Amino acid sequence: MKRNRIRPGLIGWVAAAVLLALSLPAPRAAGLAPEEAERLQRLNGLVEDLLASHATMQKRLSALTDELQAVREGQTRSDARLGDRFATREELRKLAQDLREIDRKREEDKRLILEEIRKLAQVPVVVPKDPRSRRPRSRPVRRWPRRATRTW
Repeated sequence: MKRNRIRPGLIGWVAAAVLLALSLPAPRAAGLAPEEAERLQRLNGLVEDLLASHATMQKRLSALTDELQAVREGQTRSDARLGDRFATREELRKLAQDLREIDRKREEDKRLILEEIRKLAQVPVVVPKDPRSRRPRSRPVRRWPRRATRTW
C-alpha cells in the first residue's frame, strides 16, 4: 500500500519537472551546450513517455477496479440467491467424522453377525420325524357325508 502512495507523488514531481523544462524559453535553451540540450531533449522525451504510460496504467487500474467491483457484486448476488446450499469446512469435517462412525458400527455389526453364525453352525441339527410314520389312531374316523334334514 505504501508503494501506491509514493508513486503519485513521484509522478507529480516528474510532471512538474517536465512542465518546468517545457516552459523554458527557447533562447535560454539555445544558450546551453549542444550536449546539454540533447540530454534535456532526451529527458523531456522520457518524462513524456512516463506520463503517457502512467495515464495508460491509471486507465487499466480503473478498468480492473470496475471489473473487480462487478465480480464482487455478482458473488454477493449469487451468495444471496444460493443461500446455504454450500457446505463449510466444519460441516464437511463433521460429515466425514459421522461417516467414519457409521463405518465403524457397520464393521462391528458384521463381526457380531459372523460370531452368531459360527455359534449356530456348532448347534446340532434335529431332523423332524416323517409325518407318514405316525402311529395309527385307536378309533377310526368316520368319513361319510352327513345328510341334511329338511324340515318343511
